[in-house]
Amino acid sequence: MEYEIIIRMLIAVSLGFFIGLERQWHNCIAGLRTNILMRCFFCRNISLISIL
Repeated sequence: MEYEIIIRMLIAVSLGFFIGLERQWHNCIAGLRTNILMRCFFCRNISLISIL
């Protein structure tokens, strides 16, 4: 159970990194940090909902 949450967080961070990197490359408003943080918060919320 704990490993599943850690794996989900790592996937969320890596996807947020690549999406944010692409957006920062094209000079969009939401860049690298914003996308990584958003993905982490969404993953955390979904993990908490699935536990409950």
